[in-house]
Amino acid sequence: MGEFEIKCGKVVALASQEKSVGSRSSRATSVQRFALGVLLALSTVQAALAVSNFGPQRRVGYTTGDQWEPALAADGRGHIYILFPQYGAVKDCPACTAPTISLQVSNDNGVSWEAPHPLVASSTGQFDPQIVVDPVDHQTVYASWLQNNKRDVMVARSQDFGRNWYLSVAERSPEDADKPVLTVRGPDVYVGFNHEQNFLVAASHDYAQTFASVAVNPGAEPGWSLAGGATVDATGNVYFSWTGYGRRDLSTRAVSIYVSRSADAGRKWDTLLLDVSGAPPDCSAARGRLRRRSAMPGFEFELPAAFCSLSLAARPRSAMCNGNANRKIFGVAG
Repeated sequence: MGEFEIKCGKVVALASQEKSVGSRSSRATSVQRFALGVLLALSTVQAALAVSNFGPQRRVGYTTGDQWEPALAADGRGHIYILFPQYGAVKDCPACTAPTISLQVSNDNGVSWEAPHPLVASSTGQFDPQIVVDPVDHQTVYASWLQNNKRDVMVARSQDFGRNWYLSVAERSPEDADKPVLTVRGPDVYVGFNHEQNFLVAASHDYAQTFASVAVNPGAEPGWSLAGGATVDATGNVYFSWTGYGRRDLSTRAVSIYVSRSADAGRKWDTLLLDVSGAPPDCSAARGRLRRRSAMPGFEFELPAAFCSLSLAARPRSAMCNGNANRKIFGVAG
């Protein structure tokens, strides 16, 4: 039989030692058939990948009140974690003041879910949840949020799949914080947040037991610096993405998008201006409120006109969503 190999998606026949014309013709036909089979197989694989394997969505979280901005994480042992603020009453938690950071866990890759419950009771409200799994052991789960009138940046660690938590205050300040973003790798835990225009990162190197904070953008002009994402690579370099909004001319001024990197465990930071956005659209034509309807049946909400642009929506005190909005959490398993 003739031989062949595949190079760059093409089937290439190798040279044969046989001299028979009939044999070479037969081998060529076989190669052509094989090539056709390969193409059909690749087409089948691509078609299969294009078909969603997700099951139908189902309601998770509480069935009363509103649930905003859920954070999601999964470990290497079939556990999925949803952390979200519950705006409304929480059963069996008289000490809880809305919003309450609540946790819901699946132990079978999202097929079924435990009942949601408060992560830790607080009488001052809790905001902006984050949850991640350590990529080193694929088991230890960390959470972060704001409480104490947003003056405390909290970090919690669980080593038993969310049953018990060790709590730590990463930063306590007389000024309110905003938009924490969490990333971990082994003993190194980083949480970025802002005090208006000042973007800071609190770093721990003992599994979130103690923290020290460093300003990433000292000398920033008045405005807001809001974190977007973070990661730690395999060599220990830490990266945070964040956006800078000027306080003046907010509705017409471009927004700066940055990436900051630390190569020394969060002590010093180098910042790169990644891009600059265009000015946000004019919201004056909205005349007050915008109505948004989702493809999900029964999911409708109103937003202030200022929320028609990302830049305006980022203003910490510019506007609030309609308190009667209906916000729910849906999950699908795949």
